[in-house]
Amino acid sequence: KGVPVKKIQDVRGTVYLTVPAGRAPGGMVTVTLPGCTRQVSARADNELKTGTAVVISENLGGGSFLVVKS
Repeated sequence: KGVPVKKIQDVRGTVYLTVPAGRAPGGMVTVTLPGCTRQVSARADNELKTGTAVVISENLGGGSFLVVKS
């Protein structure tokens, strides 16, 4: 069962797999939603290392989200 995109926007999370710079694929972020925890595909303008606190700022489509350091 998928999580509605609206519920993921503006949610805080933690980098699970380092998010490469330049919006390159490969990063993952753990987000906590009401009643569940999910890993989502993440991209960023600047590299974000594992453990960095982030905020989901934009839905990039295709299941990827833009994150920024919180």
